[in-house]
Amino acid sequence: MDSQENRIRRIVLERIGTCRVCHRQHQGGDVRVISQQPDKWTMVVECPDCHSRSFVAAVVDERHAEEAREDLRRLADEQIGRDDVEEFTEYVDEELEPISEADVAEMASFLETFNGDFKSLFNS
Repeated sequence: MDSQENRIRRIVLERIGTCRVCHRQHQGGDVRVISQQPDKWTMVVECPDCHSRSFVAAVVDERHAEEAREDLRRLADEQIGRDDVEEFTEYVDEELEPISEADVAEMASFLETFNGDFKSLFNS
């Protein structure tokens, strides 16, 4: 890895800091370069714990900022469309019945008195 790539990775890690989902401190190995051009680098930062992803563009020349934003939107759309939706559909149980008005009313009633103690709720 060249020194320019190390510098850019270090800057990205300083700016992002922790995972936006599980708050784990990001490490150098969490940053993967997707494309590299003289004035624009596109990267993905993926948390190894919860697998959330952030797409990042490092722009050296301000004139390429809008182009970088478009690249990030395209990457996010591609990833959401391909990976996350497919992964989510693995957990969908097609045999479940739709949620009824009675289910919603029952949940609302439960939440009115729920104190937020999930540990005791799941241990009972």
